[in-house]
Amino acid sequence: PTAPPMRGCIYANCVRLALLVCAALALAFGGGAAEIDRDSAFVGYTEKAGASSLDFKRFVITTSYGEIRITPRNDISPGIVGLIAAVAKQEKCATCRFYRHEPASENFGQNGFYGPPYALLQGSLQDITDQPPFEGSPVVQKGDVCLIPNCKEFFIATAAHEEWGHAHSVWGRVEEEDHVSWDVINAMPVEPFTTITDGGGITTRWLTSNVTMPFSIKTE
Repeated sequence: PTAPPMRGCIYANCVRLALLVCAALALAFGGGAAEIDRDSAFVGYTEKAGASSLDFKRFVITTSYGEIRITPRNDISPGIVGLIAAVAKQEKCATCRFYRHEPASENFGQNGFYGPPYALLQGSLQDITDQPPFEGSPVVQKGDVCLIPNCKEFFIATAAHEEWGHAHSVWGRVEEEDHVSWDVINAMPVEPFTTITDGGGITTRWLTSNVTMPFSIKTE
C-alpha cells in the first residue's frame, strides 16, 4: 500500500482507490476532520492560460537549518501561488511549521516499492486566508512542492511519486541543481517520530513536537 500526505482531512489514495480517514491525525495534531470529494482529488493536469506575471522570482523558506528556495509554478497553479505570495509578503507566518519528514530509501520507486517511509517533507501553511483551489496536477516529481487538496498543508517531494497520479496541485519546485536547498532539506530531522496506522494498514511517521520545525516564508 502507498500513503498520501495528509493531515486532519479525509483524502483519496490514488493507488488503492479508497478513502482514508485521518481522524487519528486530527487527534494527534489538533486538526479537524473534513471530507474531500474523491473525484475532485483526481482532476487531470491542465495548463493555466493567461496566468499573470509575478513580481518575484522565488519563494524562500527559512528554517533553523537554512533556506529552501522554491521556484513558483505560476504557469499551472496561479491561484495557489497568489495565496502563498500574500502570506510570504507579510514575512511572518505564525502557523508555518514542518511536522513530518519521511526519508527516501535507496530502493524507493523500484519494483513497485513506494514506502514506507514515504519520501516527503510535509508542513503547514495555515496562515493562508482562503481555501486554495485545486489547480495544475502533473505527476509528482522529485523537488515538486505540492498542496494537499482541501487543506492548507503542503509537502516537498524528496522522490518521484508516480503512485499518486494527478492527485496534488503542484505550486512550486526545488530545482535539482540547487544543492544548497537540498542540503538543508537533507539536514532536517527525520526522527524522533510517532507512527499512526490507519484502517487500511498504512503506517505514517509524524515528528514528535520537540523536533517539529517552524519556518518563515518570503519572496525574492
